[in-house]
Amino acid sequence: MGDFNYPAIDFANHTVNSCCTSDAFHFFDKCQELCLFQHVHEFTRFRNDQQPSCLDYVFTDEDNFVQDLQYRSPLGKSDHVVLAWKITVHAEELKSYLKKYNYWKGDYSAITQHISVKSAGLTSYQANQSMICGIISRELSLH
Repeated sequence: MGDFNYPAIDFANHTVNSCCTSDAFHFFDKCQELCLFQHVHEFTRFRNDQQPSCLDYVFTDEDNFVQDLQYRSPLGKSDHVVLAWKITVHAEELKSYLKKYNYWKGDYSAITQHISVKSAGLTSYQANQSMICGIISRELSLH
């Protein structure tokens, strides 16, 4: 967005009233190349004894991104209107398919007691790390 000062460009009719080597022509060509949407379609500059012109542009890469564009009174002694608009933003909700535990809600006394009962009959050889981890995982899912 901004005051680009290219009165020769007419975005509404897709024309440039200047030669093909002018800055205005190159600017318009680049906007077309980048597939930009220009949302300002009314005059934005008014000066006594001069023809009104559209010199201020708001560009986006999506057509429906700018909503409710308003042309308001100039600030101070400016000869440009104030532009105000709403932007439509869509944020996609991230979904996690991982199972997450609330460990702070665990009844650790009951888990410890239950594991003690389950592992009481095991010899030290049988009570290997993977078996204990399996017992703990099952108990966490129950509590």
